[in-house]
Amino acid sequence: MHWIFLLLTATSHFQNFPSLRAEERWEQIIVSGEETLPSATEVEALQIHGQLASSYFYQGHFEKAKRHASLCYELACKLGNGKEHGLYLLSAVARAEGNFADAKALALEALLSSEGEMKAKVLFNLGAAEADDPHGNLESAQKSFREALDLFDCIEDRQRTAIRLGKVYLLQGKMAEAQNLLNQTISEIKSQRILMHAEYLLAQIEKALGHLKKARNVAQSALAKAEELGAAKDAERIRAFLSFDAQSK
Repeated sequence: MHWIFLLLTATSHFQNFPSLRAEERWEQIIVSGEETLPSATEVEALQIHGQLASSYFYQGHFEKAKRHASLCYELACKLGNGKEHGLYLLSAVARAEGNFADAKALALEALLSSEGEMKAKVLFNLGAAEADDPHGNLESAQKSFREALDLFDCIEDRQRTAIRLGKVYLLQGKMAEAQNLLNQTISEIKSQRILMHAEYLLAQIEKALGHLKKARNVAQSALAKAEELGAAKDAERIRAFLSFDAQSK
């Protein structure tokens, strides 16, 4: 009877995951995944470690994300399948922690065996690592994001990539390109997390254009979303952005 209960637990987790992910209920995914892992088969555990790494990443818990990403990679190597997903997750965590050289190296290694949507995700991460690196190559970042856009089928992944490409344009001083890309994207966004990132980019554009009151208002909207989502690192970044002159008009 106990064995049957464990099987039902794993089944329930995988049945519930798509809706929880769509609703961005990362905490519930984490609780369900952590409870299911002890009874999971190796194939199931491979998926769950990937889910947990992403969920912890979205919440800004990078050490826990790294632990599950490493376990995902190790198990994929053992099973001989999905190694590139583990490398992609490890690359994302390295980028978030500011280890840009490692992030790029891991992404480049993942590219060797990636195709389709997975290749698009790896290219996204490679572009983000270049864009986030103070000494990164923005032209290379732009190229990676454009290649990712051509490969992504998922609308939300395309939106995330468009926002990242818009940030590259902002860093390059191409305000018109950044505004046009964001305008084409923002009205279609349904995910609160992606909308938070879009609003934060819009706030940065408005500030660069000297529209400080608009920048502050949009950034405050983005901050409210970050706090509601429990996105601690995003909230921290937006608060730092909002520290510009409180008397600005």
